[in-house]
Amino acid sequence: MANYETDEEQVEAIKKWWVDNGQSVLIGALLGFGLLFGWRGWNSYTQGQSELASYKYEQVSVLASQNKADEMTAAAQQLLSEYPNSTYSALTALLQAQHSVRDDQNQAAQAHLQWVIDNTDLSDLQDVARLRKARLLVAEREYDAAHTLLQAVSGLAYEGLKAELQGDIYLAKNSSQDALAEYEKALKNESLSPQHQRWIEMKRDSLGSNAEVLSAANVLPVELMEAVQKEQAAAEAAAQTAKEEAATAAAAVSETATSSTSVTTSTEASVITLPATPVPATQDNTHEAATPATPAPTTQGSANEAATSVTPAPAAQNTTNETTHEN
Repeated sequence: MANYETDEEQVEAIKKWWVDNGQSVLIGALLGFGLLFGWRGWNSYTQGQSELASYKYEQVSVLASQNKADEMTAAAQQLLSEYPNSTYSALTALLQAQHSVRDDQNQAAQAHLQWVIDNTDLSDLQDVARLRKARLLVAEREYDAAHTLLQAVSGLAYEGLKAELQGDIYLAKNSSQDALAEYEKALKNESLSPQHQRWIEMKRDSLGSNAEVLSAANVLPVELMEAVQKEQAAAEAAAQTAKEEAATAAAAVSETATSSTSVTTSTEASVITLPATPVPATQDNTHEAATPATPAPTTQGSANEAATSVTPAPAAQNTTNETTHEN
């Protein structure tokens, strides 16, 4: 500032500066105070709106837990219409999608999830909605749409879930190698819980592979792959030859067994048709033939009966005496 000789000159300079800049100073001050109070007012308003939205979301949650579907739907629609930019509106839409899935209304669930994707500014909630909608698309076999939707998931915390879903998509499309790669990628993500990691390991192991086998398959050179294929073809040819030789040997054994059975049958027939050969008499039989038969001894009772029958009756003697007397 220039040096003034008297106080009057200094006062005149101040007045002149005020005339030139006073209006700007006043406007700046008013704007500053306006912005300050306006920011405070906006924060107060948004806080009040957030509290109201929180209260309405709590009501929706209570109605949902009580399975009052109609009342919950009405309260949710009111919350979405009055507070569309609120975080609680996005949470309400996610809750509606969850209950729609429970009621087997997949299309309605997809609509609620799409609302979250289109209306919220929170990337985490958008990724959650994309992952859940992708699961519904996979369930309806819309694999390409699900794969495209997963490409928009950008949160590092959801890389594991994203890889798992992509593995499910590849598995459903019969692309086992790609599915294994995605499952391995998901297992490397530390954001998944131990239970979820075990579930993914079961999916991977059901395909009959592990990380070492997968990585080895990815780095095998072409020449080695061709050599392995040739060895497999040679092994298959050797197995086929062995199978044919075994079949030929079995046929030969069967033919030999049939011939042996025929010879045995012929031999048995010859033995049956041979004439009977007389058996030579032994010494005991010869002796028995030369010795006459000896009559069996008569018992005492039989001898008495015989003697009785030979002895003449006593009446014959009397008759003789009588004849002599007459002469």
